[in-house]
Amino acid sequence: MEPSVPPHLIDQIAAGRCVAFVGAGFSAPAVPAWKALLEGLGEKATLDDDTRAWLGELAGIPFDAILTTNFDHFLVGDVPGPDAYQRILRDPPHRWWEPRFWEGEAGAPVLKLHGEVGPVGDDVVFTQRDYRERLYSSAAYMTFLRSLFATSTVLFLGVSFTDAYLNELRSEVLAMLDHRSDDAPVAYAVLPDVKPHQQRYLAHHEGLGALSYDTAGGTDWSGFENVLRQLHDATNPRALLGHAITGRRILWADSDPDDTSYGARLLADAAAARGASTRVDLTRSLEESLDSLRADPADLVIADWPLAEPLLVAMHAEDLRAPVVVFARGGPPDRRRALALGATDALTEWADLFREIERVLGSRLTPRTSTDGLG
Repeated sequence: MEPSVPPHLIDQIAAGRCVAFVGAGFSAPAVPAWKALLEGLGEKATLDDDTRAWLGELAGIPFDAILTTNFDHFLVGDVPGPDAYQRILRDPPHRWWEPRFWEGEAGAPVLKLHGEVGPVGDDVVFTQRDYRERLYSSAAYMTFLRSLFATSTVLFLGVSFTDAYLNELRSEVLAMLDHRSDDAPVAYAVLPDVKPHQQRYLAHHEGLGALSYDTAGGTDWSGFENVLRQLHDATNPRALLGHAITGRRILWADSDPDDTSYGARLLADAAAARGASTRVDLTRSLEESLDSLRADPADLVIADWPLAEPLLVAMHAEDLRAPVVVFARGGPPDRRRALALGATDALTEWADLFREIERVLGSRLTPRTSTDGLG
């Protein structure tokens, strides 16, 4: 039986407050050329299908950042240093609507804690001595980890927790936060074969939520991939966009659909995945839009500019109430005029539109049910 992903973890990822900590166990068992990589010091290994799938799923989860102790090339990232520390600790949280998480983009920033084999030029951590020197010769390194563990929810992937230094650091953070047994976990981990009583102990005494999977006596490790896929399905941008519009009716008014067909299709797909009570209806003219609103009130109207201007005026005159977001992908709208007419905002970028959809719909009343004419 596959473990269910805790809602708290999903919420933390969606809110941009979750950092993935990817250990050597993430890729080493699945990569045939691992040993050759270590011996060759820089020869890039060929990804097998399993590793490629894992990395694809990892990239689609909107983590605020990814830390990894791997020094191979499977995750492209920065090595430890002030610039990397500042980018992860001081930048605003990376939210799911950012372009970095959409198809073809870079995903979360990656920090390679043990350096990288190849042209980066950083020292690689191979031995326990190397590790001790990395931990204790650089006060900034330990301060960075301590700060990140204290302020973010960490999801450990491919980590066995046999690292005494890592466990000591986690204990310091738990003591600093005065973690209680009934508090939400400060971290989660995908782990094999953890019994229920062990999961309770980890949650109560270690502040760690264990997502355990059964390896059938060490013969089947596919559960790890299954958990990762669950996380991806629950937190990828399309899923979170679908969650934001669940049970809603959105009217998209655009006289020239070519500029916005991508977003309209994305919303329609997200709506279809959430069931019949979620709808995205498209209109192409002022009269068609008004007729649609007269027949069936909308939870949100997205309108192109300049069609939005007469639509806002007519909606006010007829008391057709719905929040209106002006979205002009083809060119900048008159934002001052749009806001004066009552629009919630006037935008040109997809990330801004998706953020506004969540902000507006998340602040409104419970979605209408099928008895309101949507079912």
